[in-house]
Amino acid sequence: MDLQTKIEVKRMGNINHSSHIMLIGSCFTEHISNQLEGLRFQTLTNPNGITYNPLSIADTFNRLIDGRGYRREEIHSRNGMFFSPEHHGCFSSASAEETFAKVSKSFETASMFLRKTTHIIITLGSSVVYEHGGNIWNNCHKLPAKEFTTRKLNVDEIVETFSPIISKLSNVQFIFTVSPIRYMNDHQHSNGVNKAILLLATDELTR
Repeated sequence: MDLQTKIEVKRMGNINHSSHIMLIGSCFTEHISNQLEGLRFQTLTNPNGITYNPLSIADTFNRLIDGRGYRREEIHSRNGMFFSPEHHGCFSSASAEETFAKVSKSFETASMFLRKTTHIIITLGSSVVYEHGGNIWNNCHKLPAKEFTTRKLNVDEIVETFSPIISKLSNVQFIFTVSPIRYMNDHQHSNGVNKAILLLATDELTR
C-alpha cells in the first residue's frame, strides 16, 4: 500500500548556473532561496524583506521597473524607531538616516540585478492586506491593530495588478508559487479561502 501522494511536477523551463533568479514573497521564498544559494545559483531575494501580500509584491516590481526609488519622507517613526511601511523590520533602526540608507541600498542592488534577471519566483503568502491612512502596508511593524483596516483581495484584483508587470518583463520567465504555511489567526475555513484566492489568481496568471 502506497501511503504517499505522488505529485507530478511539470517541467517549467531551464534554470542553470548562468541564470539570474530574483525571488520575492513570503518566508517560504527564503527557504527556496536558501536551497538555490546552497547550490551556488545566482540569486537576489526579497529586496524589501519578507513580503506576504500580492499588492506589496507588485509595488516592489513597479518601483524597480520605473526606477522609482523610495523617498526620505516615506520613512515613519514610532517609539524611537524609524521604519518603512514597505519594508520588513530588518530595515528599521533608531536613526532615520540609517533606515533610509538601508532601503536605498537594497533598492539600488535590486534595480541592477533586475536588468540581468532571467527568472522571477514569486511566493504569495496571503490575500489579506492591511491599510493605514489609505495605503497598503507591507509590514505593520507591531503598530496597534486598531490603526489598520483589513480586507481580502479578490482574484481579478491580483490578476489585473500583475498582468502589466509580466508584460513589461516579457523577457523574464515568471514562476508563481503559493506558500503552504497556514495562517490560523481566524480559523481553518478562513485560511482555506485565503489560499484559494491565491491559487485561483496564480492559475489565471499562468494561463
